[in-house]
Amino acid sequence: MSNSKLVKFLNNTKEQLNTQKKYIPVVFSDSKGNWLKNHVNRSHSVEKEIIWWCKSGAKIVDRLQWLQTTLNIKTKELGAIWIYVWLGTCDLTSYNKKYISINTYTDETINHLIEYYNKIIELVQQYDNCKVTILETPVYSIYRWNCHRKHKMPEEFKEQDNILADQVIRLNFKIKELNTSINSHSPKFSNDLQTKSKYKKGDHRTATTRTSYNYNLYTDGIHPDNLLAKTWLKKIAEQAQLNWDIEQNPGPRTKQPSIYPCGLCEHPVTWNCEGVCCDDYYDLLQRSNVQWLCCKCESINVSTCTFHSYELNTSNYYDPLTHNSTFESITLNAFSPLKASSPKGINSMNNNTSKSNKSKNRTNSSNVFNIPKKQNLRILTLNCRSIKDKTSEFSAAVNYIKPDIICGTQSWLKGEHPGKKPTKDAIKSNEVFPENYTAYSNDLGTLGGGVFILEQNDIIAIEKPEFVTKCEIEWVKIQLKDKKDLTIGSFYMPHRNMEDIKELDKSLDHISNKNQTIILTGDFNCPDLKWNTMTVHQNAQYKEIQRALMEVIISHSLTQIHETPTRGNNLLDIVVTSNPSLIKTSSNAPGISDHDMIVTDCDTKPHYQSKKPRKYYIYSKAKWEDLHKDLTILSTNITEMYHTGATVQELWDKFKTDLYSNLDNHIPSKLIRSKTSLPWINHKIRKMFKKKTRLYQQAKKTNNWTNYRHFQKECQKSEHFPVSGQLTPQRQIPRKQKDPDTYNGKHVEWLDYICHFEQVALWNCWSENEMAAQLAMSLRGSAQRALSEITSDELFDYAKLKFALTQRVCPPERETAFRCEFRNRRRKESVAEYGYALKRLATRAFTSIPLGVRESLIIEQCISGLGDAELKRHVQFSHPNTLDKAISLALE
Repeated sequence: MSNSKLVKFLNNTKEQLNTQKKYIPVVFSDSKGNWLKNHVNRSHSVEKEIIWWCKSGAKIVDRLQWLQTTLNIKTKELGAIWIYVWLGTCDLTSYNKKYISINTYTDETINHLIEYYNKIIELVQQYDNCKVTILETPVYSIYRWNCHRKHKMPEEFKEQDNILADQVIRLNFKIKELNTSINSHSPKFSNDLQTKSKYKKGDHRTATTRTSYNYNLYTDGIHPDNLLAKTWLKKIAEQAQLNWDIEQNPGPRTKQPSIYPCGLCEHPVTWNCEGVCCDDYYDLLQRSNVQWLCCKCESINVSTCTFHSYELNTSNYYDPLTHNSTFESITLNAFSPLKASSPKGINSMNNNTSKSNKSKNRTNSSNVFNIPKKQNLRILTLNCRSIKDKTSEFSAAVNYIKPDIICGTQSWLKGEHPGKKPTKDAIKSNEVFPENYTAYSNDLGTLGGGVFILEQNDIIAIEKPEFVTKCEIEWVKIQLKDKKDLTIGSFYMPHRNMEDIKELDKSLDHISNKNQTIILTGDFNCPDLKWNTMTVHQNAQYKEIQRALMEVIISHSLTQIHETPTRGNNLLDIVVTSNPSLIKTSSNAPGISDHDMIVTDCDTKPHYQSKKPRKYYIYSKAKWEDLHKDLTILSTNITEMYHTGATVQELWDKFKTDLYSNLDNHIPSKLIRSKTSLPWINHKIRKMFKKKTRLYQQAKKTNNWTNYRHFQKECQKSEHFPVSGQLTPQRQIPRKQKDPDTYNGKHVEWLDYICHFEQVALWNCWSENEMAAQLAMSLRGSAQRALSEITSDELFDYAKLKFALTQRVCPPERETAFRCEFRNRRRKESVAEYGYALKRLATRAFTSIPLGVRESLIIEQCISGLGDAELKRHVQFSHPNTLDKAISLALE
């Protein structure tokens, strides 16, 4: 915030509540508390009651020991107290003389703080007249502190500021969870330091908000100035005043007002609110001539076909709602109006139109409805049937759909389990999943089963192993902006059994007790459930199990929102949620297995953690001679420091700082960000994906899958990496396809023909299935008759077909005949032709003998077949070690 906003906040005095004080507020803090204590307004009814237990430079371990020894005495002196724990600053950074630096680059310190926060909570809860709140830690600056202390090179700590800010965000997220578990709340102090600015980026120059922190509000980078200290003191006092009204043992109240929250914004709905009372009235209103605006998207009550116009192959000015929309963005982000709208009169409609026209003139936008900035969370649900065999198809689908969260079933992976270390034979996530996603999985094995959840790296998410029970399920908690957190689960029931239903019920019980929004997706394998009527089909198999699943979903107040079948005419993959108004759309997309994928768009926005760019040194432009001189001087200086008695830490700090300084001085660098797009997905392949989506939607409507299946095979060739000629910068000339020679078993050996065939297949870029088909079509005569003895399973697998034909055309029993021919072979041609004929026979006669031994047998047989005794003696006494050398000696 700016200073003017802080002044506005301080001047905005709220009416003090006329409540009786039940708890004395106590701030249990480090040096931050002393700075706030100096700004207490003695005339304020709440601030003057606050007691300060503060100590400069205090770490959480020391403060816990002090609290353990004095809390009993303090409660007897003060009575009922409410402790506000405000520690952690001195633990995240370490103090070295008068400078500070980040303690660790991992989450080790965060886990340490959370552990001791829990110990403080357990200690305070032992006293009946005590309550506790963990206050969030504000972000602060290592660079500003070291500048204030006149460090010689403070610029090297700027990168540590970014890492520290990320650690504070993750720590505050866990503090929020702790406070939720004890029914408490903490003010957000870091929000007072945030400054937001808009900038444009990308091809369409889309406006994006950049968030930074105004460290000028600190006096030295850690302690607040007068204005910020008064702001934080006011927030703590307001929270303490709210906590005064909490009773220790509340009984039943005589009057409980009825509060009905809105399904869209969750605010209470009163009799003064204009709105639609039920869906029947909504349908009547939708068919009437009354003009009204949707409170969701601020658009006019138009037909829903406008929102689904992306399904039509049209191109006109009225297709997109904004001037920079593309076909792909409409396909991925289109949604229907929700049934939570308020009708407005003609006058209000005209007022809104005039306002939108004014804003249009200011922003030069072509959006006639003045739609506000949308927020969206995209969830992709898919059944993989072995993800490790379909990494290319999976990466291409993710690159096209661009989901934020991916919930997968039947991963067929092994070694990863929630809350446990991976086993030694575990399949690592970076082997099968995209690099820009973080994986959480519950594996079953490589022969079936297994679930996983992927979330983008910049989304703050936490795996919840405590919610996982003895079934195939995985849970992840997502932090949302200005809303309660969202818990997303992936579930798979391979066989309909009652045990999985009971374990699912237990898992949902754990979450229901936390009062969180739930979205559960996956393959429930119950095709006979009628979700619109909440009944089971009369002729259904396992009727009791499917009815039990429905009862579990109803008992936990969940709603199934997906309606389109995902495998044939069966609805196996579903999406259930505890807040249906959160869902915009849920539609099908072409899958990577026999199941369709589900794309679910949610009306919410997660809390993103911006990824910092990394420094990249350009070594080709480095000044190596100057760098070598400076490093020689550095080596001399470190040697002198060692002899003068410097500590190991001082030597390391000197080496590290001077090394980075020399690298920056003599090697140019630039900041780069990691690329998440697939390099082989070009414009042509994207057009193929769009065409495949259109054919899929057409096949769904007409139930004619011929065109889609044919085009799907062409897309699968393009989805695999590497694509021939796709990554080379030169212009590629199309190569002419080569046809393999036919094989009839007479004029050429089988092994020689296989080598020729595989080279042709490599030139033509054939897949395994195409190689099997082409090999079967290339056989003639007796070799072709062998196909009748091969099973259909072997015909479509090249490896199995090659092995089966080898057993019939060139069986292992023929090795004995080849050996006899090798021993009895006499020279009727030139020496060179005779030698190479022996080598061909040896490869068929001695398949299991090592190459060195086989070469010796060939040389010995070649010498014995020369005929001339003097020639034999000349070659034999020269001791040739290769066949080529023996032939050259014989020809001398």
